[in-house]
Amino acid sequence: MVELCPNHPQSALALSRCHRCGRSFCPDCLVSFRGGLYDAACKDATLRDFAASSGRLAPAVLWKRVAAALVDLVILGIAYLGIRQRLLDSQQAFHLWSGVFILWGLQGMLVLLYEGILVSRLGGASLGKALFFLRIVELDGSPVSTGHAWIRAAAKAAFVASCLPVFPDAVMLLSQRRRTLHDWLAGTLVVEASSVAPR
Repeated sequence: MVELCPNHPQSALALSRCHRCGRSFCPDCLVSFRGGLYDAACKDATLRDFAASSGRLAPAVLWKRVAAALVDLVILGIAYLGIRQRLLDSQQAFHLWSGVFILWGLQGMLVLLYEGILVSRLGGASLGKALFFLRIVELDGSPVSTGHAWIRAAAKAAFVASCLPVFPDAVMLLSQRRRTLHDWLAGTLVVEASSVAPR
């Protein structure tokens, strides 16, 4: 079934989805705001939400941030071990160095896909963060943009794969706003979901 713009069904222009309601509209019906596209009604509701949430963002509590990271680590670890075993079974004789690089790259790729897809598609949270009612947002409290979600995921994947920045990245959780290196690089903040206006 071909989707038509509800306001301009005769329009031949490509449709895009509203960041808030998910309905498809032509470019004439959408406005860009804080990295997302919104139709007229959703734009007004979004502006009200941003106004209501301004100035009261609560950075994630340290124990929740750590617990969420451990949940994500367990999920990624199970996926990694399952894929690793399949690779080892299919390649009976990995050359030592090629095997190391393949498994090393697999870790980074899993982190990139897990973080990037979930954070960009599921309201700004990985499974661990969702479990502890945390959300990744822009610095002004608006929903994290797709671009920033993937930048954050890529930085985190690079840290995991290289191992070198992992410790300083974790130490930054002790800062006042709990912003890690990958948060700084992506321009994001992890907050208590209750301090962000509902989407």
